[in-house]
Amino acid sequence: MRQWVRHLVGAAAVIGLCTTAAGASVVNYYHAGTWQAFSGRDQAHRLVCGMDTANSADGMRLTLTTVIGADGLFFRLSKPTWKIPKGSAVTVLVQIGHHAARPYRTNGATTNLDWTLDDAEIARFDGAFRSAEFMTLSFPDGTEPPWRVSLAGSTAVDRTFAVCVRDLTQRQRESTAGGAPSGPTQPFGRPPAQPTQPMIQAQPLAPPAATSPAGPTTAPNPQPQ
Repeated sequence: MRQWVRHLVGAAAVIGLCTTAAGASVVNYYHAGTWQAFSGRDQAHRLVCGMDTANSADGMRLTLTTVIGADGLFFRLSKPTWKIPKGSAVTVLVQIGHHAARPYRTNGATTNLDWTLDDAEIARFDGAFRSAEFMTLSFPDGTEPPWRVSLAGSTAVDRTFAVCVRDLTQRQRESTAGGAPSGPTQPFGRPPAQPTQPMIQAQPLAPPAATSPAGPTTAPNPQPQ
């Protein structure tokens, strides 16, 4: 994940996130070529940075998003006319430029396909993505024709995206440094506040030391015998 942040900083689509999803609060802040960058919070209220590209003709969208402070690279493909049974496992072939296509097993639901890259896959994807002009997505399990995605503008958007990841990571570190409890928080255990008083009560005086009732045992002026 660290290498991806340094180079493509990457992307990845948070499951449940899109720029119009209920509960998500993200802003598209930069546009270049066919790509745009966004940042904000996803439906789980996590800080995110992302990039996406869409085809206005059929509504196809590829979204790549990273969750600040989390590992993993998440992808989402969506199309409004898809009707995918929830929990379906669908294969997607991803070919970047003229590199060999790689198969990914995705989780499908309604109009979306989602999958995650591990660190080793991120490194391979990174190098290919930065050097190519297009990406092809194929769907061998269905009737959807292959998508050819232009990478025009992706490098410029990536540079802006790198700044987003750096700044939000720093913000998150600063917000959690020093004040957060080291363990799980609990809804109880704080001593109850004492009621206020209109005066300060004086402490009781200590009782005087006890004296012998018989008096002294020797006479102060003894007489000779």
